Amino acid sequence: MKKKMLLLSALLVMATVSYSAEKKQSLEASLNSIENKFNDLLEKEAQKEKENLKYRKISLKLKLQILRQKRKEKKNFSKN
Repeated sequence: MKKKMLLLSALLVMATVSYSAEKKQSLEASLNSIENKFNDLLEKEAQKEKENLKYRKISLKLKLQILRQKRKEKKNFSKN
């Protein structure tokens, strides 16, 4: 009877350790997946910010050209 209890206890411990190892690997895989998705989102966000800055720069250059043209026209008008 003691041998059976010892054997069952050993099997229980082995099953628990085995389950725990599988659970740990599953958690690790999930963590890696989440981390990869997070990094992808950060990269996309950085790219989008870069594009927004590019369009803002273009917009500001156009506004500057318009203002310079208006100033030039104003100078020409005041000379006449």
